[in-house]
Amino acid sequence: MYLEIVPDRDLVAQVLTAFFPEAGQQINQLDPKTEQYQRAKKVETAFTAGVAFLRAEAVSEQIRSMAADVWDICHHRHVVLALGPAVKTFSFAAFKRGGSIQALLLPPLNWVEMIEADPVLQLGAIVMAGSQAVDFYNRRFETDLENVQKRARAFEAELLLAFRETALNDYQKGILKEYPFGMDPGLLYPRRKVVGPS
Repeated sequence: MYLEIVPDRDLVAQVLTAFFPEAGQQINQLDPKTEQYQRAKKVETAFTAGVAFLRAEAVSEQIRSMAADVWDICHHRHVVLALGPAVKTFSFAAFKRGGSIQALLLPPLNWVEMIEADPVLQLGAIVMAGSQAVDFYNRRFETDLENVQKRARAFEAELLLAFRETALNDYQKGILKEYPFGMDPGLLYPRRKVVGPS
């Protein structure tokens, strides 16, 4: 996967900067001896490992298929993983700039520590934000906005079904209460094949 480093400024400026490669930095442009590089590399590795696990090992075919799309969408840079904006949870963000809409996946600056503290919660965060990235690629924000969050929550519930015997927090219990059987088939749609930029 690729990771962009966004300069440390106010949140809107940071997010907008992430869309313009000349203003941010790619991880391979950083000095490997710096703390910034080390942190960014850990985040990139954790995200790549999380998505790889979901697309290969998740118990649900729906999760595996969605995660495979997340992998391809990020690989082809339709959605960019960007580190810099001080978000509190792994997030999806999309902005209209000029005539196009661009999107980011934003991990918190302390995301590696958050994974160490609660890996199931952070795997769920990848699923929720990843679902939104897939919806972005499939233009569901334009045609099916009311179901984007529902679908993301249902995908997370689908994942949590495999972990229901573990100690889930109140947020996770709430997701499972909302979607006790996981993904609602009525929220699914035929997704388009992910291709490289034209």
